[in-house]
Amino acid sequence: MAVDNEENREKELLRDARKQRDAEDFGNETAGREVGRINRFLPETAQPENQKAKDEKYAEQLSRLALMMQNERYAALYAETARLVHDYAAKAEAGLKSSREALSAAGQAVEAITDKAAKLHPDGAPVFRDQNGNAVHADGTPLTPDETTSVVWPDDAPSYEEYRDAKKSYADAQARVDTWKDYQAYLGGVQDRLNDPDNPYSPDELRGIQRDIEDKIPATHRAEQQVDAVPGVAQDSQSFATSIPKVD
Repeated sequence: MAVDNEENREKELLRDARKQRDAEDFGNETAGREVGRINRFLPETAQPENQKAKDEKYAEQLSRLALMMQNERYAALYAETARLVHDYAAKAEAGLKSSREALSAAGQAVEAITDKAAKLHPDGAPVFRDQNGNAVHADGTPLTPDETTSVVWPDDAPSYEEYRDAKKSYADAQARVDTWKDYQAYLGGVQDRLNDPDNPYSPDELRGIQRDIEDKIPATHRAEQQVDAVPGVAQDSQSFATSIPKVD
């Protein structure tokens, strides 16, 4: 019995010692104290010194733009540029919506002309007569004599010129949609850079952007909409680059 009691006593002492060691190691790890042993409880990334390094790196990234924004004239220039991007993004959205509607209408016009056109036997491809009475395919190439004799020409069949003009209108509408998309992508890139705390625009770059935003907008907007899409913005934008004091 004496031997058993002694063994139990030793086991209890070992358990107590392990508990004490675990408590000390956990406390050292959470406090970030180096004691010459491998971490047993927290992952390396959770150590206070690593978190401190991450916080310092994040603060350094923010500080570049934050430091620039401490200059009141730069902050004003930045704010005006950001507002200009926002306003012209609204113009771009309206322009793209209008262009897509025009593209849809142009597509329907091409489809209607194609449906009414004479059809080539046996594949049903649309064929037309041009203004000189020549029978042609949709791409403008002449029909062969055999093809021509196989075609039944409806009285109200559209001419080749009608079809050609409708196709051109569709292509022009698609080009306008693509141009607005490109402009939106440009504005998106500017906005991304404005939001980048580690790579702020210089004052000269901001002034250049203010000019480019107006210069790069699709010509259809300047010709057809001018200031109507977002009232007041165009007049303001012309003075942005000159009204903001130069930032040294």
